[in-house]
Formats: sequence, C-alpha cells, structure tokens
Amino acid sequence: DDDAAPVHQMAPEFDPIITAMVGEVELLQFVKKNDYDISANWKIVTENFLEAYHVEFSGEAHLALGDIIDTDTYDFTIKGRTIEYFAGGGAPEVMPYDMNAIDDFTNSKGKPFHQVFLFPHMTFSVFPGTNMMFVFNMRPNGVGKTAEEIIYFTLDGTFSEPSETAEAYLSDCLNPEDIDLVEAVHRGLKSRGYNPGRLMVDPDAKEGWSEHFVHHFNMLNLQALERN
Repeated sequence: DDDAAPVHQMAPEFDPIITAMVGEVELLQFVKKNDYDISANWKIVTENFLEAYHVEFSGEAHLALGDIIDTDTYDFTIKGRTIEYFAGGGAPEVMPYDMNAIDDFTNSKGKPFHQVFLFPHMTFSVFPGTNMMFVFNMRPNGVGKTAEEIIYFTLDGTFSEPSETAEAYLSDCLNPEDIDLVEAVHRGLKSRGYNPGRLMVDPDAKEGWSEHFVHHFNMLNLQALERN
C-alpha cells in the first residue's frame, strides 16, 4: 500500500520495545538471509511463534530450545501491534550451541531470551549468548503457502565462531522442525475430524502455557478485516 502510514505511526510502541531488546539496534548490519517455502497458511506459521507449549512436545531441537529458556522467569507485554515475551537464559552447559564469552547487546530488561512480534507477520529474536538478532518474516504466498525469511544481523556484519553454531542450530535444526509442525497443523485443520475449540488460559496464570498471544493476534486480524 503506497499510502500506508509509516511503522512508527502504526505501531508507536515498537521502537522503544525493540530498543529495550537491543540497545544497539541502529548499528546492526545484515549478515545473511535464509529462505523457506512452507506448505501452510501464514496465520498458522505466525501462531507458531505465539505460544510456548509446543516446545516440550516436539522434536529434539525443541527440547533443546526448552533448555535455552528459563521458563520460571517467562514474562510478556501486549501493546497494540506488538507482543513482547522474554525470559532468563538456561544453564550454559545445556545450550545446543556455543555461547559468546561477551554479550554485544544491551538489554535493558536483563532478559537474554527476548522476542518481539510485530503484527501482522514479523518476529524479532535474540537468544542467550548469540550476539545476533534474527528476524522471521512470514509472507503470505497463497492460501496454503508461506514464504518465510530468516534474516540475521550482528554489529559488524559477520558471525563469530560461536554465533555460527547458533545460526546452524536455528537454520538446520529448529526451523525445519517448526516447518514440519506447521505443515502438519495445516493438514489437520483441513481434516474432517477437526473441530474448533476454545483458547486455553492457564488457571495458574503461567503465561507460557496460555494463549493470550494467539487471542490478541486473531483479534488484530478480525479488526483488519472489518476495516477493509
């Protein structure tokens, strides 16, 4: 839309949130981009970033992701077009990649696992000890297709050796598992055996086990459809 308002007007909350995640965000330089073709609707791919419970019920790469995050410190904020979720990092000895000895990024919340979702289909991510910000751009490419990009940024435009191992874990292990998951969900939604259910809210208010984010995402989708 050539007449669309700039992001800072559509989502004024985004700039201070992304700056809190990476204080040096304006200095980041492009390193590389990986492209994936996914046989699933873009909303299914996006919702995969908006709930945490599948981490413990997926493959080995997701079990390792559970080791990256200190779930006891998991917290979130929902503002306008953004959803922010963050936590402490797991123990270094269980990380599925090598960690950099020095953290290049300033995180004002002190949370080394930090992700920011910007509606409708982008997620900005930092994992503990990686010294890179990686961005998931999930572009609709038809009713049942999504063109996904993972774009990597560092302060100097290159990966350190530890960061290379983190990128390999994300690109070669974690994301392929996620693609298998969302493609299976897409097939399942088309099954005659599927019946819609209610969104889940954990009675103990453990945010990582609830669907606050999914609800907000779908409300934003409905509002966009009504405006159009």
